[in-house]
Amino acid sequence: MIDKLRLWGGFLPLLLSSRRNHQVSYKPPSSDYSELALDIAMSPDLSQTLPVLINSIQNDFKRALGCDLFLLLPNISNNELTVYHATSVSPLPGQTNQLRYHCKVNTGFENNPAGLQMTASEGTIHAEQIALGTGNQPGWLMLTFPNPLPRSEFIKRHTSPLNKSLSRGLIAWQQQQSSIEKAISSERQAHAAELHDSMAQVLGYMRMRTAKLASLCEEHRYEPLKELADDLSTQAHSAYRQTRELIVNSRLSMQGCTLKEAIYKSVQEFEERSGIVFEIDNRTLNATHITSPDDLQILYIVREALSNIVRHSRASHARVILLPDKNRCLLIKIQDNGTGISTKKGRHDSFGLKIMQERAHRIHARLEILPRLGNGTSVELTVPRRELK
Repeated sequence: MIDKLRLWGGFLPLLLSSRRNHQVSYKPPSSDYSELALDIAMSPDLSQTLPVLINSIQNDFKRALGCDLFLLLPNISNNELTVYHATSVSPLPGQTNQLRYHCKVNTGFENNPAGLQMTASEGTIHAEQIALGTGNQPGWLMLTFPNPLPRSEFIKRHTSPLNKSLSRGLIAWQQQQSSIEKAISSERQAHAAELHDSMAQVLGYMRMRTAKLASLCEEHRYEPLKELADDLSTQAHSAYRQTRELIVNSRLSMQGCTLKEAIYKSVQEFEERSGIVFEIDNRTLNATHITSPDDLQILYIVREALSNIVRHSRASHARVILLPDKNRCLLIKIQDNGTGISTKKGRHDSFGLKIMQERAHRIHARLEILPRLGNGTSVELTVPRRELK
């Protein structure tokens, strides 16, 4: 028995040493990281792609370091940090806000090649900046540990190839998105020019001729034709106006404006072209609630609602309200005192309402069209914060 104990005593240090050496030499597979850069670059939607791609990386880092992995990336338009993580990870209450806070207060540490080590309420954090190209705000790679941090050299051995691959993929993705947006904008402007040079000119001519026809019928008292002439004149004028709106919308862009400013300009535009008094209330809206990558889609929805008021409501007064709701979402209400609308009945403008719903769904917003108490209609758009939980 004593001889066996001596034998085990001699092997035990070797076993422990082997265990330690195995842990230190473990590296996540770098070949997966090369594919990771390509997958990110070709992603149609990072909010859907990144959590899936992070899953396998999370497993590797959990085995090697015993940590959870988070990516914090700035939105293209407002640089607000969005937190991405594996689907298997459930951040602790308040942890995502804590990660954002650490990033914001430590934005100047880029000269520290070892990364940033911080103490958090639920353990420790290692953070590294991810370069996203010249002129762009950096992203962050964060590892959260329930226990004290391993040596920084050991962490960097695992994070360095991942950081480089993430940077390459995200830079390529941003360049791809920029190219797509430019191509879409160019195509839309070409369609606008074609509408102007063809349909708008034809409808403009028809509008003048049908108005002349209605005037002649009234002047010569052609009663059987007067009602028909009036109807043709009204429809030609309506088609011309709608075509002009299509041209404007095809060329629509934020032009460096915030959403708040763009909505204000749209309200002024529709007030000038109608006899309706418009009012806008944005007193309770903080600037942090009105900038997101979905600004243009929101503006399209607002303009369609304003257009419906001008064309169909027979209202004398309309009101646009911008405010944050209790969940810090952006809530936009567009109300009028007109004849009201029934979303259950088929109307000639129901196609426009369907497009509004599709746009809202595209940006994960909720659109409700409700009758107002008394009379009129209320269009309510709730835009959530762009955040993964």
